[in-house]
Amino acid sequence: MVTREQFVAELNSEIDKEMDPELLAAQGRLLQRLGLLPPDTDLRKLLVDLNGGSVAAYYRPDTGTFYVIESGKPFGTEEQIYVAHEYTHALQDQHFDLEANRISDPSEGDAALAQLAVIEGDATLTMYLWAYQNLTYQQLLAIALGSLSGTDQATLQNVPPILSRQLLFPYSEGQTFVTQLHDDGGFAAVNEALHRPPASTEQILHADKYAAHEAPISVARPDLIDALGAGWKQVDSEAFGELNMQVFAAGGEQPSQALPGLPGVEWPHSEAAAGWGGDRISMWEGRDGGWVVAWISAWDSAADAEEFGARVNELGPTLGGPVNVKRSGQSDARGPETVTVVFASDATILQKAESALH
Repeated sequence: MVTREQFVAELNSEIDKEMDPELLAAQGRLLQRLGLLPPDTDLRKLLVDLNGGSVAAYYRPDTGTFYVIESGKPFGTEEQIYVAHEYTHALQDQHFDLEANRISDPSEGDAALAQLAVIEGDATLTMYLWAYQNLTYQQLLAIALGSLSGTDQATLQNVPPILSRQLLFPYSEGQTFVTQLHDDGGFAAVNEALHRPPASTEQILHADKYAAHEAPISVARPDLIDALGAGWKQVDSEAFGELNMQVFAAGGEQPSQALPGLPGVEWPHSEAAAGWGGDRISMWEGRDGGWVVAWISAWDSAADAEEFGARVNELGPTLGGPVNVKRSGQSDARGPETVTVVFASDATILQKAESALH
């Protein structure tokens, strides 16, 4: 058992150890320029506030220990369910070595989120199976009325959708995905997914793509340094993934139902992100506050590419600068359909980047 203050101190320490502060700050600026975070948002502080105020229990592979955060109330039903969840993580670690197999490359955040969805989905399913066998109807009802992740709903209401969606996804869609695996092949199928996790959030959102082994299309990192000139550097390059694209395509709208991600709860404009094949979003920054973002995405069909491109054009005013969207029709043996989105701090920089890309 630890206090909330002890956990927040530990969380700050882990963020400093695991995340490059310059990269984290750059990722925050990228999300702002995509219209996904308010201007001048401190992403690091937001992450600490969100997780520090919402997490109820956690497991640490490096210590082989799970922790329950003290609530000031007697150890009750909620704490029992947290123990069932975290004990599952301890068992996962024993058999699958969570830390050694964790995707830690910051440029592969989409794959890391998909891996986390299997880990948390398994623990969430298992804790509910345990609960159905061991708790009373009244206790189960109290749990059903709470959040899947133990997250305080008041906290989530004040958090930008891009972060709340990433926080809930491993528990909501993760549980849905793992439950389907369990229904089809029992825990042997779940164990296989822990051993060989889905390669993208697309495979969690669309389990048929995981079953078909539809791997993401590799999108090369563009190089704009020569075109931009001296004083410029690339500050971020990552796979954004279908999940984050859903939030982007929503344009600030959210589902009217609670707990988006559960079966039957649709994310607004999610059709604009469906058909994702792969992507790479990169950002460069230079002198006098100049910046440019190049976002190249591959799509399953011409219709999918056209739908995403059209949605980006609709959302153009929400981006941080002038934007250009170009679609390349190549849905044949030469390669996939692609959409290239370039936006920058001013038109001159945009033109330089476009000339280098095309």
